[in-house]
Amino acid sequence: MKKIRYAIVLLPVWISAFKYNNKIYRFLVNGSTGEVVGDRPYSKVKLAIAWTLSTISFLTITFLVFNENYSFLIIIILGIIFLFFHYKK
Repeated sequence: MKKIRYAIVLLPVWISAFKYNNKIYRFLVNGSTGEVVGDRPYSKVKLAIAWTLSTISFLTITFLVFNENYSFLIIIILGIIFLFFHYKK
């Protein structure tokens, strides 16, 4: 007697694909929970810009914290607060 194998499938499941830069990306969406599974394209330029800005920000804040002149740190904090409230609209 053979063992019967089975799998439970939760429906509805939406299956889709799209083509970007001559590569096909497939994904599935569980209609009950909204969970998305699949691949997505990454922009190397955006990742490089984000990494560069993060590194510059980290080094700047580290320099200003360990420098004994805290006036620059206060200006940067006020600038971040201004940008937060300015772009919150």
